[in-house]
Amino acid sequence: MFSISAAAGLLALSSGEIFEFADLEVATDRWFYPFNATPGDRILASTFGQDIYTVFDDRDGQFLLTFDLTELGITTPIDPSQITFEALRLEVNYEGTNPVVYDDTIDAPSTFGSTGAPDLDDGRPLELWAVGWRNGWTAGTFPEDGPYSADGSSFGRGIRNAYPLTSDPSGTWQDASNQPTEGFAADPLAIGTSPGTIPGDLIPADSTIVFDLTTISEANNTLLSAGCTDGKLALMLTSMTEVVEGGEGADYPSYYCREHPNVTFDLAFAARLSGTIAIFSGPPPSCDGDLDTDGQVGLSDVLMILSDWGCAGCSSDVDGNGTTGFDDVIAVLAVWGPCTG
Repeated sequence: MFSISAAAGLLALSSGEIFEFADLEVATDRWFYPFNATPGDRILASTFGQDIYTVFDDRDGQFLLTFDLTELGITTPIDPSQITFEALRLEVNYEGTNPVVYDDTIDAPSTFGSTGAPDLDDGRPLELWAVGWRNGWTAGTFPEDGPYSADGSSFGRGIRNAYPLTSDPSGTWQDASNQPTEGFAADPLAIGTSPGTIPGDLIPADSTIVFDLTTISEANNTLLSAGCTDGKLALMLTSMTEVVEGGEGADYPSYYCREHPNVTFDLAFAARLSGTIAIFSGPPPSCDGDLDTDGQVGLSDVLMILSDWGCAGCSSDVDGNGTTGFDDVIAVLAVWGPCTG
């Protein structure tokens, strides 16, 4: 059962509220894989990649999670421009039937597959992404047993109704499912950590995997907030761990779903979420350094400074010394993050 901390629960801001919460239980979880015959009911979800068949995504086995933010007292509809995820912590229960080597670093896409460059460390990281949607679905409308693709049965590259979402430096959204072979740069929201496990060792069975987002960039907050209109937050777990045809080399991670008997009898736990969310009831609050007035100080504000470099008397002169320059970049970095009124 989740809790809202007594110390912070609902803190009044000048234009909204802050919600601090712990252990919000997953509302729906689903192994998102083209050959899942029991969508929404499967008791384990595994994540893996493949480079054998070009009709399947690189990140082939994915794990879709949805959390109901209305359980925190957040009302809907939510304006994506008025919600800020200040911190999130996702915990999932690693089942452990398959031996998985712990890797706590991001692997370059060029190391993926049988013909890829050598991976300099053992294992593959456990990845967390925001979620993108196709064919009119949203986090609020997609059921736990919803169709995999447009017609519910087709499979292929880049057609799944829910997919790991990222964005390029210009802010254009991209499906990360085939990032390794498409070769574009993109990092997940977070890499899973296994507390007490040394990188290169096997992850212990029944252990807790933690995805910590203690600092959420402006770009990533946009990805997370875009799908929250109906009060549902969707997240996707993936891994670039390659599987071998025929089931050999089954060293890919598997997680408990909420339908697992061990979860029912409190021998394991389903995914749970903690964090801090700010909801603004009016225009986002402004603050020094928020040059584009979007309610937070981030990359777009730095880009405005760079575009005005050397300008005298411009609004990008954050420190007020008369000229836009290096001191203004330092001033922006000092107040990085959401404005709080």
